[in-house]
Amino acid sequence: MAWDCGTGNGQAALGLADHFERVLATDVSAEPTDLAGDSFALVAVAQAVHWFDRPRFFATVSRVLQPGGLLALWCYSLLEVAPAFDAAVRELHDVTLAPDWTAPRALVMEGYRSIELPFPEVTLPPFAIEQSMPLAGGVGYLSTWSAIQQRRRRTGADPLAALVPRLIEPWGDLVVHRVVRWPLHLRVGRKPS
Repeated sequence: MAWDCGTGNGQAALGLADHFERVLATDVSAEPTDLAGDSFALVAVAQAVHWFDRPRFFATVSRVLQPGGLLALWCYSLLEVAPAFDAAVRELHDVTLAPDWTAPRALVMEGYRSIELPFPEVTLPPFAIEQSMPLAGGVGYLSTWSAIQQRRRRTGADPLAALVPRLIEPWGDLVVHRVVRWPLHLRVGRKPS
């Protein structure tokens, strides 16, 4: 069995279902306390552990993870397309939206490196998510950022309106599909046998 904790839209749970007989998917706010000890081969947290009470969560993981089982935490960085595009997106993220990000976002941006795992870490090669899309898809993704939503609520203005013209030239033709890359930061610990 695998546990996808902080499942959100269930995207990671669906992927895990291809590899495990059973997958338990729970929301961040619904940490089950009645899970049997040593019952999971994998506990996974996709882009959510920065919201958790980590000492409490890691204590639960230590109890429910089987000996030799894996705890996998992952998040992804800013999208990458081309140098000028990437610079404009970084300015949006780091400068324009700086007051609108919540404090836990810093853990995502540093790739969860400062989170101390409760088990010995497993070394893994680098990974990335890649998707081909038109510029509208990239802008659509940016519009899902919580800080964009917060800025719109707070000021009534859309920070993407000023950014899109700066993104067109480095993207090229509006309908051309470009490969968008998100570096994936994966931290994995193995519970001792």
